[in-house]
Amino acid sequence: MFAAISAATLLAVNAAAKTVKITGIGSHDGEFCRRDRAMLFKDPDSAHLLFDPGFTVSGAKDPRLGKIDVVLLSSVHGDHLGSARIPNPGAGTCAKPKASVKMPDSNTADIIVGNRQEG
Repeated sequence: MFAAISAATLLAVNAAAKTVKITGIGSHDGEFCRRDRAMLFKDPDSAHLLFDPGFTVSGAKDPRLGKIDVVLLSSVHGDHLGSARIPNPGAGTCAKPKASVKMPDSNTADIIVGNRQEG
C-alpha cells in the first residue's frame, strides 16, 4: 500500500513539472472495447504505473508494457484483476476479446512477478 501511495505521489509531483503519458491498453489497438480497463501511466523520468490490468493485457511479457514499477487495482473483481487474459494483443474481436488464458492466480499477479526487477 505504501509503495502505491508513494508512486502516485511521485507521479503527481512530477506531473506539475513534466507531462505524464497515459496510454490505454485494450484488447485491440485503436479501439475502445467493452472489456478494456488497463491504463499505463509513464512519468518521463521514473515511475511506470499500470492500473487495472484486467483481461486485456497479455501478461507480463505484453510488448506494450515495458518496465512496470507499480500495479494499482480499483477493485478485485475479475475484470479489473484479470481472472483470465488474452493470449496476445488483438486476440478475438473488440466485441468479444479472446480472454482464453485462464490464470491460476490473476493476470495482475502474473504481471507483478514477471516484471520484478532484480537489484
